[in-house]
Amino acid sequence: MRRLSTGAFLLFLLTSFAQAGDKAPADLAVSYEFLQGGPAKSATTEKFTVQGKQLTLMTDYIPTEYGGDVTKRIQDTKKFNLNDEKLAELWQVIQSQGFMDWPTSDVQRPSQSGNQTVTVTAQGKTATHSMWENLVKDRFTDFSREFLQWTRRMMTVEF
Repeated sequence: MRRLSTGAFLLFLLTSFAQAGDKAPADLAVSYEFLQGGPAKSATTEKFTVQGKQLTLMTDYIPTEYGGDVTKRIQDTKKFNLNDEKLAELWQVIQSQGFMDWPTSDVQRPSQSGNQTVTVTAQGKTATHSMWENLVKDRFTDFSREFLQWTRRMMTVEF
């Protein structure tokens, strides 16, 4: 019986430490900006921001039927509430991809092209990376996919 109690206690401790390590840092903040190609005045921008316990999606675009008519520009903002568990999921994505430790390199963005830029602040450090950094292009693609899947889950209404 004593062995069982000791084993159960050790399992409890390991579980507790694992859960504490999975918690998102209090200063976690993410800015993910997608800029679709074209002249800046007619480009489409989609920006996700995680700050505190809120995910914000800001879109700024011109509907296709209006071509490049900037007077028809639409701006929309949607906000979604997050909890500690959802923030922990995001933190897991950031950690599993090693985003904070990627090397930085020159951005070599072709003119008139789109861009994706992500800035993450956590544990007192900030890292910013772009899809046009040669050293992290493949990693950026993987991170972008994981992050956007996470945002879609956060924006999905569950019944």
